[in-house]
Amino acid sequence: MIAQTIIEKRKMGINTKMENINRNSGVLLHITSLPNEYRLGCFSSECHRFIDWLYDSGFRTWQILPLVDCGYGGCPYNAHSSFAINPYLIDISEFLSAEEIASFGFDKSQPVYSEQDKLDKALDLIYDKFSASSPRTEFDKKNSYWLDDYALYKVIKSKHNHVSWQEFPVKLRDRNKVALTEFRDKYAREIDKVKFLQFVASNQWENIHNYAKSRGIKIFGDVPYYVCMDSADVWSNPKNWKLATSTTKGEIAGIPPDCFNADGQLWGNPIYDFKSMALDKYKYMTSRFTRAEELVDYIRIDHFVAFGNYYSIPANSKTAKNGKWVKGEGDKLLSAITSKLKAPIIAEDLGMITPEVVKLREKFNIPGLKLLQYAFHGDCDDMYKPHHWGKDSVGYLGTHDNDTYKGMLDNIGSWEHLNRIKKYLRMPLEWGNDAVIDQSIIAMYQSNACMIIITMQDILKLGSDCRMNIPGTTENNWLWQMNEMPSREICSYYADLAYTYGRL
Repeated sequence: MIAQTIIEKRKMGINTKMENINRNSGVLLHITSLPNEYRLGCFSSECHRFIDWLYDSGFRTWQILPLVDCGYGGCPYNAHSSFAINPYLIDISEFLSAEEIASFGFDKSQPVYSEQDKLDKALDLIYDKFSASSPRTEFDKKNSYWLDDYALYKVIKSKHNHVSWQEFPVKLRDRNKVALTEFRDKYAREIDKVKFLQFVASNQWENIHNYAKSRGIKIFGDVPYYVCMDSADVWSNPKNWKLATSTTKGEIAGIPPDCFNADGQLWGNPIYDFKSMALDKYKYMTSRFTRAEELVDYIRIDHFVAFGNYYSIPANSKTAKNGKWVKGEGDKLLSAITSKLKAPIIAEDLGMITPEVVKLREKFNIPGLKLLQYAFHGDCDDMYKPHHWGKDSVGYLGTHDNDTYKGMLDNIGSWEHLNRIKKYLRMPLEWGNDAVIDQSIIAMYQSNACMIIITMQDILKLGSDCRMNIPGTTENNWLWQMNEMPSREICSYYADLAYTYGRL
C-alpha cells in the first residue's frame, strides 16, 4: 500500500500527531520503582529529582506504566477503574509528620498486603485531618462521569469482602436505584473518602506533570486496549461489553493455542460490544483516552493489534481452544479516538502483526514498537534490527514485560546467538555482556526511530532478578525499586549520547 502523505491525511481529518514527537530518548521507570525509604515509590519529591536527572542526562521522555488503581504493588494492567489514579501512589509525607509516619511501622521487607494495611490507616488519618478543608467541588463535578460510580463500586467491594461485582448482592450487582440510594446514604462518609483520595492523588500528579513540562520532559503513559471484568467500568455500564446473561454466554479475550501453550491463554477480559458502543459514537472508549490525555503527553495503546483482529472466547470456556478471530473495530474506533485527542498515540503492536494492523498504523500515522531483544533470531526478525527502524518507530532494548537486557544476554544459552549480536554491533567477540549493552544502546541512539526508550534496569545493567514483570506469573512482579538516583557519571554519559546523535 502506498502511504498517504501528511497533507492528504490532514485533508481527510486523520491523525498526524506523530509530527509532534521530536527525535528524542527516554527512560521507562514506573512511579513505584522510584526510591523511597519506607515504601514503594510514590508521588514524592523523588519524582522531581528524577525529572531533573532525566533533563541533565539528555532524556526528554519519561515513560510510566498506567497510574490506575490496582492496589499496593499490584499489576497496573489489572485496574479497578480506567479513570481513577491509584490512591497508594499518594505521598503521605505531604500531610503527615515524620513521627506520624513512623507510628505506622512501615517495613519494605514485609509482604505488600501487610504494608497496604498500614497505608490504608495513613490515608484514613489524612482524610480525617484534611478532608473538611479540601476545595473539591470543581474536581468532583468535572470528574463525576466516572468518579461517582467508581467511589460507589469501591465501597461496595470493601463492605462485601472485596468480591467481584458479579458477586455483589443482587440488587447492588444489577444497580437497583433504590438499593444504590440506600447504600449511598448509609456509607456516605466512606464514599466521600474515596473521592477525596482521588482529589489528592490528582493534585499531586498534576504538580509533578507540570514540573516535567517546565523542564521540557514529556510523560509517556499507557492505555490498555482491554479492561478488567471486575472493574467499575464494567459494573457501571455493562452494555458496552458482551457479558454472560440468561440468554447469552458472553465472550472474553485471550490468545489461541500455539507451540508454547497447547491450550492457549484465557485472559478473562470482557469483549467489547461495538454494535452497542457505536450508538453513542464510542463515548466510553473516547473518554478513556481523553482522561489519559489529562495525565500524560504521549499515549501508548497496549495490545494495539486488537484494533485489527482480536481473539474471542466463550466466557464459560476452560481453555482458549474454542475461540475465534474477529475483525476489529479499527478504522471506526481509531477515528473516534483520534478526533478527540491532541496527544500523539504510540502502538504497542508486538505479537502477531497482521496487514490490517500495519494499514491502521500507516493510515493514522501511529508509530509502532521495535524491540532489539527480538532481533538476531533469524532472517524473519530483520525488522527489529536498529538499521531498519524508521521514523515511525519507538525503539527499545526490551519493555517491562521482557527480561532485562543483561538478563537476556546472560541467559542466551548460545555462543552463536551471542556472537551474531556482537558481529552486528561491530564489536570484538571477546568483549563482555556489559559492553554489548553499551553498544546496543548506541545502535539505538544512531537509529532513525523518532524515540528510543531504555528501562532503568538496562541503564544500570541489572540482571534478571530486577526485571519488572514475568508475563503469565502472579508472584513478585511490579516490585522492583531503585535504592538511589543513578550516578553523575551515568548522567554525563547519556547526555553526551543525546547530543552526539541529535536526540536533545
